[in-house]
Amino acid sequence: MYEREKELTASLYDEVIETAKYLTGIDRGTKTLHGLEQTARYLGGRLEEMGCEVTYHTDPEYGSTVVGRRRGKGKVKIMFYAHMDTVWPEGTAEKNSFRIEDGMAYGAGVSDCTHGILGSLYTLRVLNELGFEDYGELLFVFNPDEELTSPSSTKWLKHYSQDMDLAFCMEGPEGADTFTTARAGSLYYEINVKGKMAHAGVNPEEGANALVELTRKLNDILNREFPNVYLVVCWIKGGTGDCCVADNAYAMLRYRIFNWDPKPEIDAFLKQVESITYVPGTTTSITFWPEGGFGPMPKLPWVDPLVELVRATSEEMGFPLEERCSGGGADSASTVLNCPTLDGLAPASFGCHSPEERLQLDTIVPRVSLMAVLLEKISLDDKYLRGRD
Repeated sequence: MYEREKELTASLYDEVIETAKYLTGIDRGTKTLHGLEQTARYLGGRLEEMGCEVTYHTDPEYGSTVVGRRRGKGKVKIMFYAHMDTVWPEGTAEKNSFRIEDGMAYGAGVSDCTHGILGSLYTLRVLNELGFEDYGELLFVFNPDEELTSPSSTKWLKHYSQDMDLAFCMEGPEGADTFTTARAGSLYYEINVKGKMAHAGVNPEEGANALVELTRKLNDILNREFPNVYLVVCWIKGGTGDCCVADNAYAMLRYRIFNWDPKPEIDAFLKQVESITYVPGTTTSITFWPEGGFGPMPKLPWVDPLVELVRATSEEMGFPLEERCSGGGADSASTVLNCPTLDGLAPASFGCHSPEERLQLDTIVPRVSLMAVLLEKISLDDKYLRGRD
């Protein structure tokens, strides 16, 4: 079933591999502006070749967000997005260069998020080869700063998704036979304790130990649980030297959440912790860090028809996919409240953010051809229209 889509995708396989090799050969860690700009212009050029109107939104600190718009003859507006940046410092592209071993492609950034770029580009390429234009609009967004929670590009993802009927965040799945319908988000809080320095041997009683105060407060925090919330203490630091009573101490907390409901209760609890003093002479501030992490991507009811479509179509095509909830955050948090959003439909990959990150090659043709078929079905069914004013 859907042999035409599969055959066309298979015929492009070698080109997909060459594109992956080119992209992983570019140093494009977040804020590596020369590499990110090279990538942005390359992707913009590819989109223009495939009939898109291309816009660049350039930020001097993070680089350009690329937006490609392909207008069709139908009604449904569909958005794809994937990030260009990686976690790797300059020089990694050469040290961890593209290679193929045992059915996997290895290289810097190949699994986060080169596979999403490939899935987006070649879905459009297959539709063009098919001559299919019955969608209203296909919108492609490639952003430069996701690994720092998209400080310059979140506004563009939110802006463009407001006018879309649905969106695909082209991150990788959590396994070769899954796709993502929900993601955890993060709440970050910084604890800052101020004390008073004194000599640890001569007159420690004249000091106020900030590290002791922080330790007592962390004990309270770690012993307070919230339903369906997971806490990580990301880092602790403090003190001045081994002969001094510590006059400063800091910690960063990360609460993993699956919707926004727990935040008021967490805020109130931490405000209570902040107000308690265990070590006289210390003061504490606990501050919510809004730029510290992605919000959650909850599974909302309006995505249910899309979920069922993915399940049914993948089964028809011979590789049934099941939905999963991911513990990691992503840009899908920026579109999920504006339009139905699915995630994790890029070719499968593993080892994200590690030197062994890899792309499973035998998932390229199934996943790209699936996306092409999904877009054909969605475009021809008015039930996916969101009723925008």
